[in-house]
Amino acid sequence: MQAIRNVMSFCERRRRALQLLLALATTAGLMAFSAFAGPLANLSFVETWEMRRVLIVVLLAPLAAVLGYAILSRELKWLEFLFVYFALTCAYVLRTTVFNQVTPDHTAQRLFVEALAQDGLGAASQGAGRYGLLGVYGYALISRIPFRELYMIKLASIVFDFALAFAAQALVERFVDRRRSTLALLAVLYCPLTWLTGAYWAQWDALCALLCVLSLYALLSRRQTLCAVLFALAYAAGAEALFCLPLLLLWPHGGLRLRALAQALLTLLLCALPLALTASPETALAALSPARLFAFSQDQLAYCAPSLYQFVPAASMSYREQFGYLEFVPGVYTGEMNKWFTQETLDRLQAAGVWAAGVALGAGAWLAWRLRRHVPRSALWQALLLCALAVPMLLPGMSARSFFLPALVSMFYALRHERRIRVCVLVAGATMLGYVPALTGQYVLPMTAAMAMNLLAAAQAVCDLRAGVAPGLRASGAGAHARQRI
Repeated sequence: MQAIRNVMSFCERRRRALQLLLALATTAGLMAFSAFAGPLANLSFVETWEMRRVLIVVLLAPLAAVLGYAILSRELKWLEFLFVYFALTCAYVLRTTVFNQVTPDHTAQRLFVEALAQDGLGAASQGAGRYGLLGVYGYALISRIPFRELYMIKLASIVFDFALAFAAQALVERFVDRRRSTLALLAVLYCPLTWLTGAYWAQWDALCALLCVLSLYALLSRRQTLCAVLFALAYAAGAEALFCLPLLLLWPHGGLRLRALAQALLTLLLCALPLALTASPETALAALSPARLFAFSQDQLAYCAPSLYQFVPAASMSYREQFGYLEFVPGVYTGEMNKWFTQETLDRLQAAGVWAAGVALGAGAWLAWRLRRHVPRSALWQALLLCALAVPMLLPGMSARSFFLPALVSMFYALRHERRIRVCVLVAGATMLGYVPALTGQYVLPMTAAMAMNLLAAAQAVCDLRAGVAPGLRASGAGAHARQRI
């Protein structure tokens, strides 16, 4: 018994060192195993066995960094450490199983990376409006790495996934509930949307979401300069960051001021300067233009997005399966289908949708200004969800990935209000219904059902926000009435 106690005492004194040793041993063991078995042993786009072994080391090395950060960033007792250790390792291994999967979007990515490898940033105009400023720089860096671009893009997306999970954990730990911080970490890592977007789809939506979460963390910490810089970088990574802009500007408890906005603009200009000098100013503007949001709206108002435009089919009817009700409209499935939905009609509806989104944002700004003295700090999560969800619901030309950020915000909402987990289920479920046809070409449910799920989630958030603001309004009304009587 004394020997056992001595071993336990030694393990407790050297706890962090032993945990780091276990993390390194796990990574090395996975590398050795993957060289002979598993998905990484059968990578299709590697020419030689020596190159494959080097690539396996490169792909698995971030796992040691992930585990090391989890160990060094906090004091983990052995039981908590083992839980986090297995959770992080399994989440990483899950992502490595889809490294060899190729989606239709990879053709455009491959051609863009090949153009950057040949002509440098001078070829950035071929993808600036599609991938954004930070995406162009990231792909330019990948074009210089002697590995297949598909694996490097997916590796970067996995790094962003884990960074987003740790950022979400920190945000929930400090501003929501410390006891639910680990749950936030696992919710992000194991949400199908996260690993499908990155490790499977090879998209960097997690980078934009990561910078938005860090910006929100800085806002709540009342560090306006840092918030502005991070939000500018988030916008440079993805135009979807604009969905959170109304909250950052108008939130009465420390919203961004004019000086911070000037710092954000300066950050964007500095980020765009290398691209403007090496390619052209027009390319830099395209990489920063809000028009990136409409990169998928050439002939339809929504691809597989659960937005308000799911009742309006595309002129090309590429996804006609979701419009089951059109079976009862004469001529839709014949040569006369464009009689009902012409491109001119779609252009008018698109312009009307942009105006509707602008009016809704203006009305929200006016309402936030009028209620600025009566909005409690706890109402931030309702306001954030409404901003992130209402804007892509109203804007035309959205894709399923436009709702990745609202789905992430809905997780924070459910962690803050434990009785509102149904809101997260509705928003994340609607987004997942959009991912399925985008990735597989098959529909589980009509997208009109997914649209209805988002509307139900928004209605619940509106009711919760109203209930949170009402006590302040009643107190203000009672105080004004008392002063009038005096």
